[in-house]
Amino acid sequence: MKKGLFLVCGMCLFSISVLNAQFNKGQTLLGLTSSSNLYNLYSDYSGGTSNLIHLGFSTIKYKSNSGNGDSEKIRTFNLSPRAGYFLADNLAVGLDLNLSFMSYGSGDDKESTTALGIGPFVRYYKPLEKCSPFIEVGGSIGTLRNKYTYLNQDETNKSSVMSVMVGAGLAVPLGDVVNFDVMAGYVSTTMKNKEDNPNDARTVLGTLGIKVGFLFYLGGS
Repeated sequence: MKKGLFLVCGMCLFSISVLNAQFNKGQTLLGLTSSSNLYNLYSDYSGGTSNLIHLGFSTIKYKSNSGNGDSEKIRTFNLSPRAGYFLADNLAVGLDLNLSFMSYGSGDDKESTTALGIGPFVRYYKPLEKCSPFIEVGGSIGTLRNKYTYLNQDETNKSSVMSVMVGAGLAVPLGDVVNFDVMAGYVSTTMKNKEDNPNDARTVLGTLGIKVGFLFYLGGS
């Protein structure tokens, strides 16, 4: 949390000579933001990642003084675009799309997780001379699919994911049409197994965190 606040202050000082972007009726909002990464929410209850765009490949090797053990390969992907429209000055509505993929292992022992979420958001700005505070509410629905392979046997589990978010933050101009955003917020997420769940068992997560992104503001008067 402290790192996020320091980053906001630094960006404000860095943009003293830059005019603030306008938030006019009729403008289009396009951007990339960190997301409530559905894989991370499911696997370790972290509440998401701070990656704007993430494509990674890692190798884990197990070593000791007696020799080297097996190794694992991990592949990850995360993309979180958003688009919106200003219905009035300073008031934007739009959609977030969250795509996430992770896999590790190889051969007869591997696991993969694929997640997709989509949902609306509403944001209101209060323009100031150098930075623009804003508040935002949003939500999403999606699916999460886990596939396990062990000794040539496949097992697939599917879960539904629904989340609600409320937050507040600062938009810091980096030019005439682009802002850097930092937002602190609270997310409530409910996950439920789609299959073999007669008691409607579900997991409810409450997460406090920081979300960052770059947003472009196009068109308008």
